[in-house]
Amino acid sequence: MGVEPRWVSPSEVIVINQRMVDPAGHPHRLLSQELLEAACFRPANAWHYVHEDNVLELAGLLMFGLAKNHPFQDGNKRTGFTAGVLLMQRNGYDLAMPDDVAIADAMCSVISGEMEPRAFLDILEPYVVEF
Repeated sequence: MGVEPRWVSPSEVIVINQRMVDPAGHPHRLLSQELLEAACFRPANAWHYVHEDNVLELAGLLMFGLAKNHPFQDGNKRTGFTAGVLLMQRNGYDLAMPDDVAIADAMCSVISGEMEPRAFLDILEPYVVEF
């Protein structure tokens, strides 16, 4: 294992959620600090205890942890995806995606149980670029 990744904190995710829902006029409300923290600490736990060092896998844990835990009243999937991309960017990677709609549809399929998280990450993987 190398250097510990730079994580995304719960307080940063709160700001991300606010920025996701404010433009649409939706309410920004944290429903559960505990569920927020559980989702945010999933990638670090995987890095420390399972020795997962693939940044896309770690970002996926954050994305789906936030989307499934539903710590906010609105915007959980958008917030999760944005936080996952931020985790990637902090650790030297980005996504160069041509079609946000297909990605959003695929993420919804994971949340509804129609698609496995690994299949979603397989869709993202070709668009991961190192900088």
